[in-house]
Amino acid sequence: MDLLDRLKSKDREDKHKAWLEVEELVRSGRVDLLLDLLCFEDHGTRYRAWNLLSECMGKVSAEQVKEREKCLLELLMDSDLNVRRLVWYSTLPQVYNLLDKENVRKLRKYCEEAKGEEWVELLEETCNELDAKA
Repeated sequence: MDLLDRLKSKDREDKHKAWLEVEELVRSGRVDLLLDLLCFEDHGTRYRAWNLLSECMGKVSAEQVKEREKCLLELLMDSDLNVRRLVWYSTLPQVYNLLDKENVRKLRKYCEEAKGEEWVELLEETCNELDAKA
């Protein structure tokens, strides 16, 4: 099974090992792989790729990120609340300055919905900053 198939695997252990291989490849210069994974079909892998992006900012252009913006916006609306919360709280602040702010602000309701009871304090600031960073 090739690396991309392993990243879609139901076997969590193999999927994790595959991701560690991805990290190693990206850190050794395979930024093309990271760019491909920013729109990967498995949202857990896609989330990890967007988080790894901050380590490669000197090797990736703003245009390359903008070309894949729709893939991050999809994660901001993800049906898996855990993924959605983590993306709003952790991933978005790292790349917000590279995105079309209006596209992100249009999704504010998904930030509000993700708060739940457990994440109110963590996401309150993120949701409110969307207006402040206009």
